[in-house]
Amino acid sequence: MNDKIQNSTFNKILNKVRDNLRIIIYFFTFFLILFIIFQFYTYYQNQKILNLSIVYDEAKNNVDSEQYFENMLKISNNNNIYGIMSSLEIINDYLDKKKYNEAYSEYINLLENRKTNKLYKSIISLNASYSLLDYSPTEDIKNLLSYLDDNLDSFISYKLEILYLLSIKDNDLDLTKKLYKEISENIKVSGSVKNRVNKINEFQNYN
Repeated sequence: MNDKIQNSTFNKILNKVRDNLRIIIYFFTFFLILFIIFQFYTYYQNQKILNLSIVYDEAKNNVDSEQYFENMLKISNNNNIYGIMSSLEIINDYLDKKKYNEAYSEYINLLENRKTNKLYKSIISLNASYSLLDYSPTEDIKNLLSYLDDNLDSFISYKLEILYLLSIKDNDLDLTKKLYKEISENIKVSGSVKNRVNKINEFQNYN
């Protein structure tokens, strides 16, 4: 009975912040795309990349084709910009089909197998954590967050927010209070995150 009440409370809280989380996911996706476009121009002269771009565009133009997913899988095996873009397409397909375990595994493959800088991995890490927050175990979300570079101050806000939501999901009241205090007092945490967390805290106190 208590578990049902706890799950109900957490679901209410998630429903309350879901629109904001969706905006954040879109933000990181947009950021990711911009970064990918930049990398594209860096490697464009490579003939293999040029050939893959043709294959990728053909696959994108035939989303409803039976060969779409198979083609994206083949392209994703390449360790270049189109391999990354194909992996993201595969992840989106898994998320649309509610195949969250497969999406998680593909995120991990993307984070582990790509030779890329810390900023790029941090963006993917946050995008994955927000996308799977409602659907994956806490351990999996924390594993995704482990790829985030803690030296990037601009991402601290989002990491703490995710950990705060996970503490509520796990009904860890002590940790929830600790994280709320840390978020409220940390000058590196953005005002928008502090505002969202404060609203969640108020909601909890009155329910």
